[in-house]
Amino acid sequence: MSDSAPGSPRYIEALNHQVVRMLDLAHDRHPEFAEDCLHDPWSLAAHWKNEVCVKAVNSVLHSHLAQQDGTVVDDQHDLLGLFSPALEEHEDNIIQVQYRRGRDNTARPNFTLLHELGHYLQQTDDELVTRLFSITDLNLDKKLEEEACNRFAAVALLPTNYVNDVRRGGAIDARMVNYIFEKGREDPDPNIVRVSRPAIVRRMADFLEYPGFVALVQGRKVKVRAHRDGTVSFDDELMAVERTMIDAFHNRKRVKDNDVVKLWTTEEGEPVFSSLALSRSGRQIQYFIVVQFVQ
Repeated sequence: MSDSAPGSPRYIEALNHQVVRMLDLAHDRHPEFAEDCLHDPWSLAAHWKNEVCVKAVNSVLHSHLAQQDGTVVDDQHDLLGLFSPALEEHEDNIIQVQYRRGRDNTARPNFTLLHELGHYLQQTDDELVTRLFSITDLNLDKKLEEEACNRFAAVALLPTNYVNDVRRGGAIDARMVNYIFEKGREDPDPNIVRVSRPAIVRRMADFLEYPGFVALVQGRKVKVRAHRDGTVSFDDELMAVERTMIDAFHNRKRVKDNDVVKLWTTEEGEPVFSSLALSRSGRQIQYFIVVQFVQ
């Protein structure tokens, strides 16, 4: 493994420093940043208007900016937006997020908006730019920038003090993950959802007490799986433990129960604590699964 490859100590250190710097810049420049993220992420558009022009558009992929040099287009894994940097003094930094107000669920636009703000910060702050270029491989440079944007967005939407206030000392299991998600959709309008399920999964992995992961499963496919060590995978096949938890849920004794918990031991004698919680959205059924290898 290269000393700067994803997962290497150097890469993880650079990623952590990048995200801390991004959050510090956002809070220092905009004292209302934390409140905006917690209560109405789209108020960021007004508060950052002197630095970057934020627009909601019907289609990002059909935007003329998508073809311009320097534009970063994000159109996968819970993202649908772009950042177009100002290349000349008279030009504006522009963020576009695919979002039809009143029609679309707000969870993905919220995460996308903060992700694109992450691009803006990393491409305009000297310290952040220098750290990106310290990763000499161009592909890793881009990967670091994207991962930093994702982490910046997740931490901004789910800061540690907020998560701890909601947890009230409770362990991070699947029921707690689902509870934190549901706290973000208490608005009477069903389209108002502050944080998406994939963003919740990414962030909750930071709070695991033991090595393990948090996953979001739909059907028989893993939409996203986030490990405590920072590794994230998308559109993956089910692991044996995930299949076991889904089967245990389907075979539960009380049909009204929306979660199951299982404590078992691997063939090597390693204790494993796993849990699953049902998460509904209309007719769509998804599962949060949390697995920790207790040490």
